[in-house]
Amino acid sequence: TDFQISIVRSLDVNIPLIKLLKGPSIATLATETLEQLDVDGSAESGTTQDTKEAAADFTLADLEGIEVLNPWLIRGSSNPEAPVRLICFHSMGVGASLFTRFLLNPPEDYDILAVQTPGRENRIAEPLAESVDELVDQIVPQLLPHFDRPVVIWGHSFGGIVAWETMRRLRELHHREAAHFVVTGTAAPNLMPQWQQREVLLKAMVADNSPEYLASLSRYVEDLEFFKALVPGMRRDFPLLQSYRFEPMSCLKCPITAFAAGKDDFAYIDQIQEWERYTEGDFALIEVDGDHWFIDRNRELITATLQGIAVNCLKPTAEHAVRSTAM
Repeated sequence: TDFQISIVRSLDVNIPLIKLLKGPSIATLATETLEQLDVDGSAESGTTQDTKEAAADFTLADLEGIEVLNPWLIRGSSNPEAPVRLICFHSMGVGASLFTRFLLNPPEDYDILAVQTPGRENRIAEPLAESVDELVDQIVPQLLPHFDRPVVIWGHSFGGIVAWETMRRLRELHHREAAHFVVTGTAAPNLMPQWQQREVLLKAMVADNSPEYLASLSRYVEDLEFFKALVPGMRRDFPLLQSYRFEPMSCLKCPITAFAAGKDDFAYIDQIQEWERYTEGDFALIEVDGDHWFIDRNRELITATLQGIAVNCLKPTAEHAVRSTAM
């Protein structure tokens, strides 16, 4: 992460984190960087067409064990025949590479897929979605074929809200239900108006406010350089949050597991506890260390929790098999 941030800050060139973690050669990295630079040695603005086209040339399919199923879905280094499927929704400001370490080292028993929305990483040339409804309309058809086995849906930060609205659409229009819903650093949907008025987010949208100033407004920032690198993407994605309007929905039938970090300045523990209201099943709140971007810091715990969820997802199938054998 530190190396990626150094490249962004020094050259204004974004090399996806997932690519760096695979250990490209110096020659490959130099070629990738030069392709995003002007002939005079300066980087183009991230909004220019030349830079967008250069970034769009990179495909995660080039990485060993990573497969781009389509523009919307990236499969990690997992067995496609695994008994449970995990679908991950990234937060504002980043893309599917948020889940890099989980994609490269998937939890046992999972086929892991990460949703990739337009306007970032290998989809940088595409326009950003203007609303959550627009995103959901396009995501749902991509997910339907993957409900051929128990599905666990995981959303981080505002990705948890996008995931929740996707689950609403899957239920209402297609009668599909997730086996388990996992949220990390996500306040309950009825509390989104509080997020829309959160001081640090509103001030982050002001171009003249430096990342250092924004960090000073937070109670705790674990990695200042990482936070600095996120700010431009958060500014681009902020309209998604601003335009979101909560509409009540009947409770999910599946259990919900929510992770909350004690030093998270975006989603407080009591706001995440509110997810208990949205399930007819079991609810678990797991408190962890770190700030809002805590998933890598707590990867072992999250992985172990996901593995336990997979065991529970498969129990009914196993019990049914035992009954069928006895008969």
